[in-house]
Amino acid sequence: MAKLSSPATFALILLNLAAFFGVTFMHSRELWLALGLNIYFLEKLYLFQPLTSIFMHAGAGHLLMNMIFLYQVGTMSELYLGTKKFIIFYIVGGVLTQILSFIYIYFAFENEKFINLVGASGALCMLFGMLATSVLYSDKKAWFGYFAIVVAMSFLPLLMGINVAWYAHFIGWSIGCLYAKFYLKRADEILR
Repeated sequence: MAKLSSPATFALILLNLAAFFGVTFMHSRELWLALGLNIYFLEKLYLFQPLTSIFMHAGAGHLLMNMIFLYQVGTMSELYLGTKKFIIFYIVGGVLTQILSFIYIYFAFENEKFINLVGASGALCMLFGMLATSVLYSDKKAWFGYFAIVVAMSFLPLLMGINVAWYAHFIGWSIGCLYAKFYLKRADEILR
């Protein structure tokens, strides 16, 4: 039997699918709100929310888009970092992205309605930023091209009236770029 080249990526995809279908099957809005990241994080001390919210999605389309992107950038990231470093980076960086996104929405949308932050896109943009910075470090045009993709996926849905946590995309991208710049060897150094 062939060995999976990216077992952690496939495990994350399965975990996202299980979380989505589990919550959907249970028809529990309360559970969805408990596992998303929202004001309950502070009011009810749901300290698990920055982690669980990465695996919650707002609908089948949201899940599908994120899982396609996770397969693409997750597989490349896992091959580049190695399975152990990849899973630690994804979880720790994803939680950090969610916490910083929560801080942003807490202050920026102070008088707004209840906001429930869900989805893996911030963590996925973090992987994308890490790959762009560590692999494309010398090709500025390509790096800006990848950044343009993040801008497009952040703002085009807004033009169509779809709520998107655009700030999570940019926070994740920034964390990924900073991680690559300060903690990873560049691709050319590895190949020497």
